[in-house]
Amino acid sequence: MAVGTAGSAESVWALSPARVLASFDVAASDDTSLWKYSDNNVPTAYRGSVQQTAGSSGNGARLNFDFDCGQSQITARQANCGFAAEMRYTPLTPLSVSSDPSISFELRTPTASSLVLLRVHDSTGQVLSFPIDSRTIEAVDGQKWAKFHVPVGHSTAFYGGANDGVLHGPIKAVAVVASTTGSLGYPRGHVAVDNIKLHADPFYSFSLRTDAPLAPGAFYPTYEGRLGVNIHTYSPEVLDKLNAVGIKLVRKGISWSYVERGGVFNYGGVDIWARALSSRGMSMLALLAYGHPDYGGATPQTDQHRQAFARYAVNTLNYLKRMNVNVTGFEVWNEPDVSVFWPNPDASSYARLLSQTVDSLRAADSRAQIISGGIGVLGVRTLNYYYELARSGVLNKVDGIGIHPYRYRAPETFAEDQAAIHQIRQQYGITAPLWSTEWGYSSYHYVDNSVYGDGHDVRAQRRQAVLTLRQVLAQLALNTKVMIVYNATDGAPNATDREANFGLFRQDLTEKPSMQALRTLWEVAQRSRTFKGFLPDVPAGLHVVRWDGSADRVFAVWSETKGVRGSIALPPGVTSVVRWDGTAISERTSLSLSEDDGPVFVTVRR
Repeated sequence: MAVGTAGSAESVWALSPARVLASFDVAASDDTSLWKYSDNNVPTAYRGSVQQTAGSSGNGARLNFDFDCGQSQITARQANCGFAAEMRYTPLTPLSVSSDPSISFELRTPTASSLVLLRVHDSTGQVLSFPIDSRTIEAVDGQKWAKFHVPVGHSTAFYGGANDGVLHGPIKAVAVVASTTGSLGYPRGHVAVDNIKLHADPFYSFSLRTDAPLAPGAFYPTYEGRLGVNIHTYSPEVLDKLNAVGIKLVRKGISWSYVERGGVFNYGGVDIWARALSSRGMSMLALLAYGHPDYGGATPQTDQHRQAFARYAVNTLNYLKRMNVNVTGFEVWNEPDVSVFWPNPDASSYARLLSQTVDSLRAADSRAQIISGGIGVLGVRTLNYYYELARSGVLNKVDGIGIHPYRYRAPETFAEDQAAIHQIRQQYGITAPLWSTEWGYSSYHYVDNSVYGDGHDVRAQRRQAVLTLRQVLAQLALNTKVMIVYNATDGAPNATDREANFGLFRQDLTEKPSMQALRTLWEVAQRSRTFKGFLPDVPAGLHVVRWDGSADRVFAVWSETKGVRGSIALPPGVTSVVRWDGTAISERTSLSLSEDDGPVFVTVRR
């Protein structure tokens, strides 16, 4: 059992009974000498080791590595100094396991230079790998210990032995691996690990306390004006429904080639949007993007063409001011790292365009918020592009850094993806915050359609809703400044087209379950209440955030780990328990919660 205390308030959680594999606290029988270091026979310039260090309690183990030959900063990779470092424990007697075992442990990753894997070697010689997102909502900066609880009975990543992805007991070895990938080289670093335990099952219990301590720090009190939706097709009905659930920000593209013809600017087609947003008290994130046939075609590549783009940006700013539109920001281009939007993507070329546009917009209005174009799905290629932008110095000129954190993984893994970005920001003295200017989950392809049916199946649309709501909740907990959900409406009546099924609304403007999820968030939690942040002392993979009203508190509780189920004891004074879709749960004393259930909202009298 783990107990966290702060004054008279405490939060209590416990995992199922376990066998301790390593606490690193007992010399000879339970210390780092039992864990062997391996560098997979990389060149001798590469150095690493396993050593004792301070743990989350008592001692811990530290896996040291150097993946870039002693470099002190992130660089373009110059030499192969290794891609993986491993610490492995091989017990004298293999570890017998149940049919559904799990392993829990704690990690601390102070540098962003490693990807972490848990590996389990079974009796057939098969190795099952489990990627670990080492930065969590509760430990996003890497300085705190993060908790993990991993079902290890089967894996989609495996090799050797039975080669079937199923754990065949007993377990012969357990390893923690730090690795890196891509063309960026990172400075030397380490991963610290503690309290590794083998459990018979993946269950946990948790007691939700009304006065459980929150994570320190200031959080935005509301998402009004920060939570928005990308929208393509004009619909007063859609705008009214979004506005009614606290979504008062719209990301709208104002294409260059649409508003400038023959050197003359005409915003007549934008008027309907400007008037609609202004009359509703809604704001716009104005997307300035795309090439022009009169100025180089797909992208502005010459000084003359970049000046023409900057002129279009200034004209658009002045037009929106005349129309009294509240502009949250100007986003300069869309996914410049993606060839669909910038053929043959080149960070230096985009940096020149961004720099020229920033200077012109600043001269026109020093108060304008200028955002770099949202870079695409976070990954190896994107990080390389981001690194080149940071090195150019242009990101020191903007007010926000646009990212589009699409993923097939859990929404909460956004916490992990920020680690390398933040390290690059620190390296180049960049202070502008991240703006999530586009992110969504389609009901086709982004969910497991072999389980949930095609994009029009209600099961797939409900799964989309759960992921969309978790996407928003995770960003609230991470204090993301601006959060744009993609997309307002489905793009086409095609059940097997990924791009056609991102909408909160169907093409006929009927609501999909994801819109109902955002309505529940507003009506049950945010409306008339203040967002206070998250609870840091929770079981691995469970997340709890809180809003305070004058007479009550609302907690959103959800799990991100598939295969793990928890028993949640509720505090006295519960007045309602509501599922993500707005349906009531009659139980007032406890909940059984899995990842598939989605977020649950618990309202408690203060």
